[in-house]
Amino acid sequence: MSREDLHAMFEALAEDVPPPHLAGPAAAGAARVRRRRTVVAGALAAVVLISGAAVAAWRPTGADVTTGPTASPAPLPQPSALARVDRLPAEPARSPRSEPYWPASINLPARVPTLAEAPISHAVMLYSPIATGASAIYAYGEGTVNGGSGDGRFHWARVDVDLVDTRDAGGNQAMPLGVNSLGPMGTRAAFAQPDAAVIVDLLTGDVARIALPGLNEQVTWLADGRHVLVSSEAETWLVDVQTRSVVRAAVAGQRVTPLVGGGSGLTALIPADTGAEPLELLAYDDGGLARTGTVPVDSRTLGAYRISYLSPRGWRYGDLVAFAANGQLSTANGSGPRDFVAVLDARTGAFTQVLDLGERDRNKGCCAVYGWQNSNEVLVYTQQEGLLAWDLSTGRVVRLVDPALGLVSVAPMGCDWHLTIGGVSADCIQ
Repeated sequence: MSREDLHAMFEALAEDVPPPHLAGPAAAGAARVRRRRTVVAGALAAVVLISGAAVAAWRPTGADVTTGPTASPAPLPQPSALARVDRLPAEPARSPRSEPYWPASINLPARVPTLAEAPISHAVMLYSPIATGASAIYAYGEGTVNGGSGDGRFHWARVDVDLVDTRDAGGNQAMPLGVNSLGPMGTRAAFAQPDAAVIVDLLTGDVARIALPGLNEQVTWLADGRHVLVSSEAETWLVDVQTRSVVRAAVAGQRVTPLVGGGSGLTALIPADTGAEPLELLAYDDGGLARTGTVPVDSRTLGAYRISYLSPRGWRYGDLVAFAANGQLSTANGSGPRDFVAVLDARTGAFTQVLDLGERDRNKGCCAVYGWQNSNEVLVYTQQEGLLAWDLSTGRVVRLVDPALGLVSVAPMGCDWHLTIGGVSADCIQ
């Protein structure tokens, strides 16, 4: 679903959906340490729904699952093709269709009204500037007509919520806004907090604080917009934001590759037991409560690219997962550091495309995938270029939003998914 479809969609839904009942990339040199990154030795991988013909068994939702040891996968066959390489232009052109759905730049007005003063029908993105003291959260979204459908006018609004920095057992701190803080369709936001998860209803401004023991650091929305994973280094909780029920999850939230649209189930990327190539993807049921399979990844299809560092986080749409990474590029003259984005086709276990971010001097963790604009366009954020849209069919890259000194979270806007969690089913049919 494209951003341009949203206005019509929200108008169509406005009269049928009652008001919600629940209050519901990082800049280098920030004083607070961002701990939302995963280091691996070897290659990058990810996957989506796997059919019975795939390399590893993906069990459909509702089927019997195996949580015990599984047999080692068979060796991967010789790859038949290498990933196609697209290249980031020196100066990406501005997308002709970005405004007003995206702000051309993140320049906040001198006074930003609150959500109560300037209500929105949905948020496109959240922004938190890097500053000392308490973190401020701002939402960019479409105004509302009578608390329902959008009015076609977009603006910034301040989210009134009291938050503190997250921290780990070692004392490292991070700002509370995470890559996946903004929920599906931009109606809710979630923030990990020590001993709690905070859920903000962006349509009403209501805030709910749900008790969760531990040094919680990350949140991961599931596609239904009702369930969110809240994770620390030690454990992950599945939270139902409507009932406020909480259960321990089997999946490690820090490694989840969130589903945007076009499927179901949950996946998480991990290094193999050896800590080296190949990487594996663990498959889980829709809520991440039970493991259902293991998928090996053929990193040889990356060709001359090798990955040593994964940026948070990977995002799935249909059979594809996109990840940003830092690693090495081998050429006839030797090898050197390179930042790039890779896309994996889960049906074959092979990487299909690479977006080379060029020889520009970048900081480690400079770049991240921020989701999918639709089933064919990957959202990429870099500290130098800002928010970009990479078209997989053409290889073209355009700029949506200029870079800003702060953290950004983008609303997942995908559809064509079906989830069943705790016996409750939900779907989005386009």
